[in-house]
Amino acid sequence: MNREEYEELYREAWIAQNKKDREDNPKLGPNTMYRDPKQAQENALKGGRPKAMSDKAKMINRMLEKEMTLREIADILGVTHQAVMQVKHRYGLPRNEKIRTD
Repeated sequence: MNREEYEELYREAWIAQNKKDREDNPKLGPNTMYRDPKQAQENALKGGRPKAMSDKAKMINRMLEKEMTLREIADILGVTHQAVMQVKHRYGLPRNEKIRTD
């Protein structure tokens, strides 16, 4: 048996054991083994899972979508352009998110 076959056999046994453990103890939480690996890799390259935007970040996002400069945004909000730049990088702005009207 070569290494790849052994790894696949071990993976299948691991998944089976995880399923059994979750049936025995539901407090173990969700199984993270089945998440989309491409999305996880994309998020990792961007510094982690996308963060929910604060009200300030949403406002900055709208201004960036209207092609305003960081200095213009900073003047309007009454903060430094560095503060605007930090919010922009923290939330990966500009994002093309649709505004929900729930």
